[in-house]
Amino acid sequence: MDPQSRLERVADLQGGVVATAIAFMSGLAGWTAAVLLAGRIHAGLPFAALAALAATLIIVLAVRWAATRLTETIGRIS
Repeated sequence: MDPQSRLERVADLQGGVVATAIAFMSGLAGWTAAVLLAGRIHAGLPFAALAALAATLIIVLAVRWAATRLTETIGRIS
């Protein structure tokens, strides 16, 4: 296996690891925010589940936006 193809495989693997880490951390943060909100307003589990879904979606979109902007900035600098 030549070094170039090995490098491409590592780059592909790192992208998958980053995507999985973002999804996992966003889910944890979303559920944490939802449970805190549901406890504060004395809502039930269905509300907490919907709030977790919404919070997770917002966090994933925000991180994706930030990563895109960071990648563009790094590309312009180098």
